[in-house]
Amino acid sequence: MDDVGICAHCLRIAAQSVTVIAADIDARLRAGLELWPDPRATHAEIVFSVEEGWRNRGLASRLITHAIDEAKNRNLGWLQIEADESNPIVLRLIEKFGGIRSSSEAGSSRRIMLMQTGPDRSARSVAVD
Repeated sequence: MDDVGICAHCLRIAAQSVTVIAADIDARLRAGLELWPDPRATHAEIVFSVEEGWRNRGLASRLITHAIDEAKNRNLGWLQIEADESNPIVLRLIEKFGGIRSSSEAGSSRRIMLMQTGPDRSARSVAVD
């Protein structure tokens, strides 16, 4: 992505109250997560990336943990991740946090319902048809 694309993405993030969570190690961005709230404020979709040389070190787990905390603070009902079936590492990570695959959609992707925040603000998994 070039500078124009990055600027456009940043403007879109700012306009939609997106939360950005970053893993900064030795003054270098090594991983990042964006939490995109639904306009109805019922849930959010999260997208994340970890630099190739920094994978399998727990950075994605830490980012998702912070995203769950942010969802609780915003009183969001649940988080979702669009995950491709051909990426077993991400699917295992999602399942680690209690994620449940919802029913099939068109294409090779599945919606992953990650967590729901109950009235006591505790996280629990939920299945969605």
